[in-house]
Amino acid sequence: RRAGPDSGFDPGARSVWQVLFDRDGTQWVSSDRAIYYRRQGDSRYHVASPANIALSSMALGPDGTVWASNGSDANYKLSRRAPDGQPPPRPDLPGSGMWFDRAGTMWLLSEDRVERMLPDVFPDPRQRITREQGLSGLNPQTFFEDRDGNVWIGTVNGLDQFRRNRVVPLPSDLDIATPALRADAGGKVRIGGFSAGSWLADAAGTRYEHTPRSFLSSTTGRDGRPALGTEHGIWLPGPDGGTLIAPPPDTLRDAPMMRALAQDGGGDWWASYLNLGLYRHHDGAWRHVDDQRLPDARVLSMWPDQRGRVWIGYQGNRIAIVDGAAVTVLGAAQGLAIGNVLSAAERNGHLWVAGELGAALWDGKRFVPL
Repeated sequence: RRAGPDSGFDPGARSVWQVLFDRDGTQWVSSDRAIYYRRQGDSRYHVASPANIALSSMALGPDGTVWASNGSDANYKLSRRAPDGQPPPRPDLPGSGMWFDRAGTMWLLSEDRVERMLPDVFPDPRQRITREQGLSGLNPQTFFEDRDGNVWIGTVNGLDQFRRNRVVPLPSDLDIATPALRADAGGKVRIGGFSAGSWLADAAGTRYEHTPRSFLSSTTGRDGRPALGTEHGIWLPGPDGGTLIAPPPDTLRDAPMMRALAQDGGGDWWASYLNLGLYRHHDGAWRHVDDQRLPDARVLSMWPDQRGRVWIGYQGNRIAIVDGAAVTVLGAAQGLAIGNVLSAAERNGHLWVAGELGAALWDGKRFVPL
């Protein structure tokens, strides 16, 4: 169906740039001569304000406002008011292009910058990025938002990705020098260090249940309770100060901290002390682990799996699995290529390990690198 002068739409031989439908079903059409609109159910087009100015690209705001840009450095709010024939007013905002993401945030594109308009920010709500801050080039003009909410903007020299920072810093007054973290119930995290003791904190930084016991390692016991490795032994938080398992006598002289901690399926505790090696707590007593089948290297991490085995991460890209009296050592021959083994996590039957060079998934026979 052709729309022509008989319907009020008369751009002449000028270019027609864009068609947009707003929330009320009104159709807006931009051309070199004017921007026209046609209400839903109406057969005629009308010229929108401002007129007497070439406006090309249009954008629909979350409040229903329709914006139009002259493609240079001016954006105007469109109105259904009849044009008054006066010179066009001053632009409402700068920019050669405008887009809105799914959250309703306005993005302004200009010849040499990208600006993100934040609501309720005074006096200047705009976050601005230019080539000095890393924008790939001039004339950012293309916009795309992917399914994960990332915004992609193309310039004459490249493609720039903008994504939300999902890391929110805690207040600086928490004064964490060398922290250890342990997830706790109720959405709180237990935070500890060398000398500041430890406490529970929520996402707002509020502290609860401060204790003078510091910790640098932690694990989950077989009963589901957290266990923390401190210079005074294994601390099991609970009522009346919790329970403390005294450290190995060899460690009392220098009072080093436990660098790694785990509990196996039989209830024995395994603890690694810096420069002192590996210890096992069995039948109420600590014994130094001197098993020639284990790597002669520093223990950096330990964790129990769902079968009750203890995995031990070492320097030099090696992992040992202790399953009762059996010991298995894994390394490069099984595809491990993460350098020093620093941490691990088991979820949904999958075991993931991470180190200084990356992360990998254990499929039961080999490590598959990410």
